[in-house]
Amino acid sequence: MRGFTLIEILVVLAISSILLAIGGVSLQSFRAQSDMHRGVQETLSILRLAQNNAVSSLEAEHHGVFFLTDEEHLTLILFRGASYEDRDPSADREYLMPSSLELSELSLGEGQEVVFQRVTGSAIPAGSLTMRSRLRSNIEERIVITNQGVLAVGAGEGDLGEDRLRDSRHAHIPYQGRDIELQEDIVLRFLDSELNEVTHAISVENALAGGQVHWEGTVNVGEESQYLIVRTHLFNDPSFGTVLSIHRDKSKNTAPLTIEFSGDATGSVVLYDAEGETFVGTSAYTQDPIWQ
Repeated sequence: MRGFTLIEILVVLAISSILLAIGGVSLQSFRAQSDMHRGVQETLSILRLAQNNAVSSLEAEHHGVFFLTDEEHLTLILFRGASYEDRDPSADREYLMPSSLELSELSLGEGQEVVFQRVTGSAIPAGSLTMRSRLRSNIEERIVITNQGVLAVGAGEGDLGEDRLRDSRHAHIPYQGRDIELQEDIVLRFLDSELNEVTHAISVENALAGGQVHWEGTVNVGEESQYLIVRTHLFNDPSFGTVLSIHRDKSKNTAPLTIEFSGDATGSVVLYDAEGETFVGTSAYTQDPIWQ
């Protein structure tokens, strides 16, 4: 009975080592991407929460976010007051970002904070921050904060002027203050060329997988097909509610569209016109869309 030669064993060990190395790199890259996505979404949600508190004049104060960094962790501190130095420390809420993330750039004037103004929700100072993966230095995301309090991911200087046409291809819509029931539908309401309504209902329960909603499909509206991806990045999160993600490529969508939750009697979540411009809905729980 013939055994294995030393060369054959070494070849097998070499191949196994290469496969293990490739698998390790892929796993690390996946974790880096996953942590980055989570960190960006949580940062946007915390900034939006501070802005909402300011707009509602909670405790008759301004509200802000302080970015605390060290060699191991990035912590976001939600605070109440005109500045971090003059805040009420008893009202602080700390949020720890994934340990694989760091701030590679923070441009908020000369400080480490942004403060949203009472009632208006405007931001002082305007600026940006860039999050980078410690695992993969080429993986990073930039968040821009304008003076008007508009938040956007990956936007460059001058991209967020008031006259800018909002590209509807990919938008995140924060939805806070109400849990979405599994028995509800995400309702898509289109208008055809003759202004007839075409409705398509997405069952939340049927679209739910791994704790998040994911639906992708085509809806026939008149003589044209409309292609959409509807999913969530957060779903009924205790702190941040739901973040709805809509992919609506203007080259594949020509019909006006309104999106709503069937269980929300206060109104729609988001609206699109035929040209692709996006508008915040009338729901009491929806926030301004964040363009990706």
